[in-house]
Amino acid sequence: ASALAARAAECTLKREVAMPMVASAEGSPIVSLRIDGKPENVLLDTGGFWSMIDPSIIDGFRHVRSPVEGRLGVGGIKMDTLVYAPSLQIGPTVFKDVAFFEAPKGYLSHFSATLGADWLSQSDIEIDPVHGTVSMFTKDHCEGKVVYWPHDDLAAVDMRIEPGARHLTVPMTLNGEAIRTLIDT
Repeated sequence: ASALAARAAECTLKREVAMPMVASAEGSPIVSLRIDGKPENVLLDTGGFWSMIDPSIIDGFRHVRSPVEGRLGVGGIKMDTLVYAPSLQIGPTVFKDVAFFEAPKGYLSHFSATLGADWLSQSDIEIDPVHGTVSMFTKDHCEGKVVYWPHDDLAAVDMRIEPGARHLTVPMTLNGEAIRTLIDT
């Protein structure tokens, strides 16, 4: 415990925002953000490369054909339209002209949009399902020391962020074979 306290004292994490998670049947990290000034439920999609928005809330938003084609899910549903929301508010910060891939109709059933790696990689994210909160911290202040709270059950897990893909992966062994697993909310 004293070693953990010493590590916590060295760490100078800077929390940008703390948000309550919206209650959901599946326990997913869903938060309420403002898109074009309106409160919307948004999934923090740690396995999604790009952010998506539901077609039902994009009336009047600018649309363009994407220079890159996205593929969604196991079947590879094509996404090729970018939608620009006039604004996205996360905590006190408002971002202007925010790009989302247009999701297929009916795909986002319990929320209006997702934030994928294109947004989540800009901050260190803490998802605390026990307390129902999500915190965003400025990056690179506590390299290797992001476990800042006192506890007795510390276990080191070799998490990696895949270069280029920005996915969180964990190497594991299954039936004696080395595999790579994706952490996907």
